[in-house]
Amino acid sequence: MRLFQLFNMTSPQPPSSISQSDSGAQLDKPAVAPRPPLPQKKKGTAKAWLMILTFLGGGTWLALFVAGMVTLGGVPFSVVSRVLATPDTRKALFTFRATHLHNLMDDMGIEEEMKIYHSKHIQDPVELDQHIHQVLYNWTQYVGENYVVGPRGKLIPITYDIVDEIYECPLC
Repeated sequence: MRLFQLFNMTSPQPPSSISQSDSGAQLDKPAVAPRPPLPQKKKGTAKAWLMILTFLGGGTWLALFVAGMVTLGGVPFSVVSRVLATPDTRKALFTFRATHLHNLMDDMGIEEEMKIYHSKHIQDPVELDQHIHQVLYNWTQYVGENYVVGPRGKLIPITYDIVDEIYECPLC
């Protein structure tokens, strides 16, 4: 009988009881106590927490962006909203027409608005001008006439004559 139990084969007697031939007395106790069921894990709890944290983080960033505390790749909310609110600039942005978009943004005074925003953090007018052009290049791929694209996509002034002009410009 034990051979049948070892290999899970059918035996002449039920495996939960011990026969008289094995122990001399019939017992009605199971040979192995059944295990209690494992507690069920709540599925989706980790996903729910991840979604909640994502919404909280995204909402916090959006509130800071709208308040002007952070930028989207160097572009403040006021500029993003003005560009997306104007149909011509929106179309030029999404069709990747860099020169047309730059001309439209120049007419809107976007560069000056960005200079006002970033002048709080960048005091040097040459660094400020280069930073603004770099941000605009990163978003629109437009290279200003006074810059060339260097290695790794960084804008470099063509000549240092433009640097002198910027330092002498009272409005820059």
